[in-house]
Amino acid sequence: MSRLSKEEIMGLKALAQRNKGKMSNCEIARLFEVTEGTVRYHLKREKQKTVDKRKDKPMKASPFSHIIDKWMENNKKNIRPLSVRELYEYLIEEYGYKGSYKSVLRYVRKHYPPPPIRPRRRVELPAGCSAQVDWVENVPIVINGKLKKLNAFVMTLSYSRGTACIWSEKKDELSWIHCHNLAFKFLGGIPAVIRPDNVKTAVIKGQGPKGTSLKDLSKLCQGPWIPY
Repeated sequence: MSRLSKEEIMGLKALAQRNKGKMSNCEIARLFEVTEGTVRYHLKREKQKTVDKRKDKPMKASPFSHIIDKWMENNKKNIRPLSVRELYEYLIEEYGYKGSYKSVLRYVRKHYPPPPIRPRRRVELPAGCSAQVDWVENVPIVINGKLKKLNAFVMTLSYSRGTACIWSEKKDELSWIHCHNLAFKFLGGIPAVIRPDNVKTAVIKGQGPKGTSLKDLSKLCQGPWIPY
């Protein structure tokens, strides 16, 4: 069975919910380049609210804990930390590690806090799966010979990196919704998942996947509205 990232699973579920009765599992599978069985598996788990027990299994990276500890300590000296992928490759080359990258990643996430500056990571998603939105505040713009400070609403599609930039004098909820509508019109559609930053016009409380978004915003798209 093909493996999907958390982002892809989230998008898969959103597309299935949004297109219920209109889009078959086979069509969703072709979109994500996985088997139809993979789609059925994840939708079934979602329906049954299945708990993943694999997290309780012992990690293959555990015997290398002393090596990982030293590597992580040295990694703190870097301005931008090295990624876990580089740690994984280091363990293979220097110590003959036979486990998977996922095992190393799970071990690091369980035993170490996130670095102050995260390594750069590009997430690949199918077309139409999601978009990220945020404000760029107080941008100086010359209009009719006069300097004004405007706010730029930026929506970036996760698949193509296509971007819509909408200028706004205000940053209130009405402007936020209006800018979304203009961005959707400019880009020619509505993604299944919208991922806003933790701005006050989008998030009531919390942050990340556990954040609570404004209900009015969730009506703009039929999929989840998840802060990042």
